[in-house]
Amino acid sequence: MALSLLYHGHSNVEIHAGAYRIQIDPFYTSNPLADIKADKVHPNYILISHAHFDHTEDALPSLSARLRSSPAITKSPPISTRTAPRKRKA
Repeated sequence: MALSLLYHGHSNVEIHAGAYRIQIDPFYTSNPLADIKADKVHPNYILISHAHFDHTEDALPSLSARLRSSPAITKSPPISTRTAPRKRKA
């Protein structure tokens, strides 16, 4: 089985192993280093290391909409549907 790793900038990594596609920390839309758009990625699984914006931005809703039968795996606390970081009060 062939194995390939694709680095899409920041913490965004894709693993291809045979018929499986695993996306780690999907961050495309606001990532200036991303070399492809989120709609070009079709993972079987999404792994999320932690719930920061720059690790989850494209997990919800863009990628997960195509993953109706595949899980997104994260550790506690679960990611939220919020897609932008909160602004800090001065």
